[in-house]
Amino acid sequence: MTVTADALHTQREHARFLVEDKKAHYLLLAKANQPGLFRQLRSLPWMQATARRYDRETGHGRKETRTTRALTVTDLGLDFPHAVQAA
Repeated sequence: MTVTADALHTQREHARFLVEDKKAHYLLLAKANQPGLFRQLRSLPWMQATARRYDRETGHGRKETRTTRALTVTDLGLDFPHAVQAA
């Protein structure tokens, strides 16, 4: 099972509970309300990400570009329990 949750639930104890007690995976959002984690995520080597997706659309009178990148973080020292990837 994979549990998704908003930034309110991006807590270390929630991550530990999901993985260790419930044997689940998680997809959690990080925002500036977790300044240490947010800073760590911003400083990851995003330019080295090989998993990338670019979407370009035109709608509502404007052009939009969305970029998504994913990194494996198991060896990057991210201080969050059981974190494997960041996107």
